[in-house]
Amino acid sequence: MDKQTINQLIKQVVQDQMPLSETSHNTLLEHNRMLYASLLNLPSLSVEDSMQIIQRLLAVTEQDGKPVSLDAKRTEDRLMSEVLPFLEVTKVLEGFGKLVTLKVNNQRTATWIKTYILGSPHLEQWAVSHRALIAKLLTHALGKQATQTCVHFMLLSKTKRNDRQNAYLDKYIYHCAGNNTPALVKDVYLFLFGKLSETSHKQLNAYLQSRKKLENGKGLPYKVLRGLAATFHPKTEASQVRRLAGKNKVKREYIVGGELVGANSTNLVDRIRKQYIEGMQDEWVAQKILAESSKIPHWDAKVALVLDTSYSMLGFGARMYNNLSIATALTQVLEKRTSELTIVQVGNQQTTDFPQAQGVTTLAEGILEAMEHQPDAVLVVSDGYENVEQGDAEMVLQGLKNLGVETPFVHILPAFTVREAYEHRQALGKDTPLILETGEKGLMPTWLNIQFALRPNRIVDVLQNSMQMFLN
Repeated sequence: MDKQTINQLIKQVVQDQMPLSETSHNTLLEHNRMLYASLLNLPSLSVEDSMQIIQRLLAVTEQDGKPVSLDAKRTEDRLMSEVLPFLEVTKVLEGFGKLVTLKVNNQRTATWIKTYILGSPHLEQWAVSHRALIAKLLTHALGKQATQTCVHFMLLSKTKRNDRQNAYLDKYIYHCAGNNTPALVKDVYLFLFGKLSETSHKQLNAYLQSRKKLENGKGLPYKVLRGLAATFHPKTEASQVRRLAGKNKVKREYIVGGELVGANSTNLVDRIRKQYIEGMQDEWVAQKILAESSKIPHWDAKVALVLDTSYSMLGFGARMYNNLSIATALTQVLEKRTSELTIVQVGNQQTTDFPQAQGVTTLAEGILEAMEHQPDAVLVVSDGYENVEQGDAEMVLQGLKNLGVETPFVHILPAFTVREAYEHRQALGKDTPLILETGEKGLMPTWLNIQFALRPNRIVDVLQNSMQMFLN
């Protein structure tokens, strides 16, 4: 498979968001395993494609007739560890389940299954919501004999377990538990295999007690309660189950009474929001900006960035400061990784690292000012609410095009979630690439999206460049 064909194949995923076929997956893996692994960095890659890549990287242990090198495995593991936390848990568990069906159980696969499940900060919730599947996966990863041996040792009180038994549990279970306490992991494990009779952990206890009385399970997921009702309370009406079930919450952190809920987030955008809301400098933010910058390849170009700091970027309610925080994070990271970055603020004219949202949106003026610097590319970071004259920016871009100006533009539109409706916002123009940015996955995907928009025929080169940076 030649480079042009590969580029076209990946371009379909990036621009058209088309899933890769089974044949394409297999061909790319055989052609260049490291390039194939780097597809996990693609911002628009579907959960299904991500899991297919992970499945193949774990299942295929040889390349060109030789075992995959330890260095290659380490790089792949780093990529997977960056991606897996952002994938829908149901899809990940089902993806691992396919490896069980295919009887893939090398040590690396077993370790990934155990670490992903037992080390998750959502372990208790997952155990309740996906009990049967998780039990199946852990049995596969541990082996039937080790699974039952761990149950037997856990049922012994800690004072009655000898050193050999403790070492056994450490090796097979607790070593993969991450920051979860041994007490939680023990209760979850016994729960999964039907040996837990009582517990102090809220969701596990709710599940156990709801067998006696369904109301005791109030707040559990609907599907879980429905299953419990069908088994233990068959006369319960569906409406009652729905009333008792927990409600889906906003997946991003949100603001209540002027305070950011979940303020210990390790996400850069959310921590900048916290800094804006509380009005206090967060030293962690500066360190995280450096960390995010270190992941991104150097951009050897003269770039102008039109930064919208108008009042509409403030947002309101749960979305307050979200757009401004995304814009600020992106600007500061690009400033550290671009040869020459000129920042043109529109709205609030006061230049600071963390500008406040004030004034009106004058994107057209900002674009003209940016062009005075003769940049190689122009990035416009704006929420799309052009409140001076709707369409002015688009008219300016068309005018530049009519004059023969070939400078590429990219519009980065901040959003709270990828599902957020933005049909009422003003895009720069039908020919200008538009990138919806939530900041949830870090800024490496953003950088890739920008480069793909600017160099659509060199996607493979961009990916390989990003992988080289990742390896360093």
